[in-house]
Amino acid sequence: PPLLPWLIESTTLVLSILGFAARPWWPMLPGLIAGTLLIPSAGWIAGRWWGPRAGGLAAWLAALSAFHAAYSRTALTDPVVTLAILWAVYGVWVALGTDRFRPAI
Repeated sequence: PPLLPWLIESTTLVLSILGFAARPWWPMLPGLIAGTLLIPSAGWIAGRWWGPRAGGLAAWLAALSAFHAAYSRTALTDPVVTLAILWAVYGVWVALGTDRFRPAI
């Protein structure tokens, strides 16, 4: 997808403009941020769908998943796409439940 290379390049450019020296972990920032945001997002959305215990379990499983942690530390599209799909499914669920299509968009 064209979004992730743009995010990596923009992150590197903005941090360079702000005067920070180039670091080898900068390309991983979008994946790290998306992977970190996925934990509370999964917990909150699962909590809305199935209750607070399921939300806590979903957040716990996402936080302790070695697979999720490994992919969040790469410069790949997996964490970004997973977060986008999670929020897209939630937006469609809200849109279908309220007869408003703005959340789905």
